[in-house]
Amino acid sequence: MSISDEELLLFWAKLGSGTYPEDAHPVVCHMLDVGHVAEAIWHDVIDERSRQRWSRALAIETPSLGKWIAFWAALHDVGKISPGFQNKDRSGTAPKVLLTAGYRCRVPGSEVAHANVSAKLFHEVSETSNDWPRVTSQLSLSVARVLGSHHGWFPLSGDWIHLKKRQLGERRWRQAQIVAMTRIAQLIGLTVDTPTPSPPDGDDNAFYLFLAGLVTVSDWIGSNLQFFPKAGVISDLEAYAPLSRENAARALQTMGWARWKPDRKERLSFREVHPAIATPRPLQHACVEIAQKTNQPTLVLIEAPMGEGKTEAALYLADHATHVLGGRGAYVALPTMATANQMFGRVRDYLRQRYHDVERINLQLLHGKSAFNDDLANLLDLADIHDDDHGDGGVVAETWFALDKKQAMLAPFGVGTIDQSLLSVLRTKHGFVRLFGLAGKTVILDEVHAYDAYMNALLCQLLRWLGSLGCQVVLLSATLPAKTRRTLLDAYSGQENVTLPEDRYPRISVAQVGRRDIECQAIDTDPARAVTMRLQTISQSGLTNLLNDRLSEGGCAAVICNTVGGAQSLYRELSDSLDNDDVVELFHARFPFEDRDRIEKGVLGRYGKPIHGPHRPRRAVLVATQVVEQSLDLDFDLMITELAPIDLVLQRAGRLHRHQGRRRPTKCEEPTLIVLQSPHNDEGIPDFGISEKIYQRHVLLRSHLALWDREQIRLPDDLEPLVEQVYADEYEAPDLFRSALIDSKCQMDADVKKQDQKGRSVLIPDPNDENLLCNNKVGLDEENPDVHQSLRAATRDARESVTVSFLWEVAGQPCLDRDGSEPVDLMARPNPTTTRRLLERSVSLSTIKWVRLLRDEPCRPLAWQKSGVLRHAHVAVLPPSGIWERRGQRLKLDDNLGVVFEDTEPL
Repeated sequence: MSISDEELLLFWAKLGSGTYPEDAHPVVCHMLDVGHVAEAIWHDVIDERSRQRWSRALAIETPSLGKWIAFWAALHDVGKISPGFQNKDRSGTAPKVLLTAGYRCRVPGSEVAHANVSAKLFHEVSETSNDWPRVTSQLSLSVARVLGSHHGWFPLSGDWIHLKKRQLGERRWRQAQIVAMTRIAQLIGLTVDTPTPSPPDGDDNAFYLFLAGLVTVSDWIGSNLQFFPKAGVISDLEAYAPLSRENAARALQTMGWARWKPDRKERLSFREVHPAIATPRPLQHACVEIAQKTNQPTLVLIEAPMGEGKTEAALYLADHATHVLGGRGAYVALPTMATANQMFGRVRDYLRQRYHDVERINLQLLHGKSAFNDDLANLLDLADIHDDDHGDGGVVAETWFALDKKQAMLAPFGVGTIDQSLLSVLRTKHGFVRLFGLAGKTVILDEVHAYDAYMNALLCQLLRWLGSLGCQVVLLSATLPAKTRRTLLDAYSGQENVTLPEDRYPRISVAQVGRRDIECQAIDTDPARAVTMRLQTISQSGLTNLLNDRLSEGGCAAVICNTVGGAQSLYRELSDSLDNDDVVELFHARFPFEDRDRIEKGVLGRYGKPIHGPHRPRRAVLVATQVVEQSLDLDFDLMITELAPIDLVLQRAGRLHRHQGRRRPTKCEEPTLIVLQSPHNDEGIPDFGISEKIYQRHVLLRSHLALWDREQIRLPDDLEPLVEQVYADEYEAPDLFRSALIDSKCQMDADVKKQDQKGRSVLIPDPNDENLLCNNKVGLDEENPDVHQSLRAATRDARESVTVSFLWEVAGQPCLDRDGSEPVDLMARPNPTTTRRLLERSVSLSTIKWVRLLRDEPCRPLAWQKSGVLRHAHVAVLPPSGIWERRGQRLKLDDNLGVVFEDTEPL
């Protein structure tokens, strides 16, 4: 008995709150929608280089592979033509209509995930059908697993291989399923004459995760009612197919995703890409030469001191990869939200200049607090203006991409934290969507020296995957230990123990996938930027007198502490003891977000470049934590720091006399780095106190020794020797320190091994792992802080933390402000405006006692559980004193100090 299109259209895929069949969207219509979106993405979004790369991997021409991808994507929901799914119509109307047509829906034990049914049906039918070309069993099995993953996880074989007939549907159901697949093939244009793809192997297995991402994203777009309204009652599938194809093309155009790049290949000079730079620096000129002789993606590792133009060089390499090698944009990853915010403005300005004649260029900001970024909000407003046809063209943040971090990763251009890219190689839900978003792009990773063993394990796996996905990668660092440099180059190339030339620092190293030979080029630095800084040590007790003396004729000093508690304590001391006309400021991460954001902008305004910071105070001291050591473009006349790992000390020193041309006060004319002395034990060995909870004692000891008898540091000449002196495996130790170094080295080795193993345990398999599509079932949660640590998708091996939103009690009412002008009803679900304000009042707390206390006794309003961004947050309603007390623990929210802990760890 044949099955007509009219009968096929009885099966629903989307129903919502409407009635069947008037407000339903048929399964075959939705399958066509998703297939057409996938085909449009393949042709209009995926870069030429990636299309060619996957076509070679599957031994098939690009247009034919596009047909197969459209067909596979369409079949992702064929499993909805099954008793269990069709019985989900709560009104009972659909099951009754289908029963009349011969399909019994109310079958006991038929409930099963429709994605698993899709996988099972595809695998069985694709190996026996004569209505479209047959593929190998290996390829069929792998694609079946991909289709079963479109809700986030690859299914285990046991989830779908052994499904029962009652779950799949009896004979009549099987006929409908086969007819649906056949009709989809016909309408997509897949015929018996279409060439057949071969299964990829080795690193080419990365195609399956690329495909999983493409199918999932196509489903998201194909399910959007704005682009694909419900078809309701229709009987002509032939008439619907061209309408679906048009809607798919229109969707990508409306989203601002398709055809943003000029068709012509453009090899531009450095001046054309960066008109504001009249003469490229030696490092930038070397990158131009590297680009000119590159015809495929590479990893370019740039090691150079601060201020040599690494960022502009990286953007030039990204431009070359996009417009000459056929890539599709760039993602710039930074270590912190603050550095990402600053870079976002730089990339926005670059794109405005580079694509001044392009109608819309989509740029997104990706980190946990991006919703509060004014620059992103302005670009979102511009996107709305363009949607209303009143825009003049330019850089925008397209709305659809900004709805979710995974969707934001799909945008042609993005700036964010490295965490967002590392999540792509963790076993997270829809992690392959992030990989799909990165595929074919240039990925720029800044400050790669700032990561511990746990993050390095994640970073190496990310590089491995980026290489297999055809990504250009640019790594930026002030300098790396030789061991770390080799590890990163190994990871991208997919080789072990690559051949590493011994070129002097600064240098550029270039690696290719599958090659052991590394090209390396030494770079000349700008002599005008060389600096010799005096190195001094001083006890903290002498700090006040030193500052009063050095700043007596004016000047701006920074004092960088390793912990928030230490910074708060020092701020109190200096506020009480420095001269009255000194401005003393405090900057750390334990302020409510709105206060931290205000402080950060003020710091950039006062100590940034003259064009951005015209309000530099005559005399000021900024007490800060590590928030200022990475990428923030700040300049100080005097730098004081607690001892930290040598590479971080040098990073901090990079903020000393950073901006050329500034007039310095007489007593600050000579750049001087002052390291605060740590107390010593009776044997003369330093005790670094609480800093040892942040950094390895062994590294601190060797950093202490590296600086011990030095009177000056010459940059960039001393950068690499100092780093190697601290991090090299072989070292000489004074007799006095030998025992302490041996003990601390054993402890560090154990900690590093534990971190590395912990990092590897959360990763997806290598691209060439034969169990690639089977090993991802044990999923990690990237949002819920309450799950066990072993099930958390952590991109950093950091202390556990909780988020607390601080409110004020005014006349018995919780309020967002002390004055009581913004009351909050904790019994009601917050609207978007209130949600934003509550998040602006939030602080992340990582003190162990408070984390445990709030885990045991949560302070979460029930109404917040319905809010995606607030459901894991706690609330603290403070009296006018700002003190919050629970179970004997006290903290205080202080306007000047931020959150201060009492009777607990001083971190």
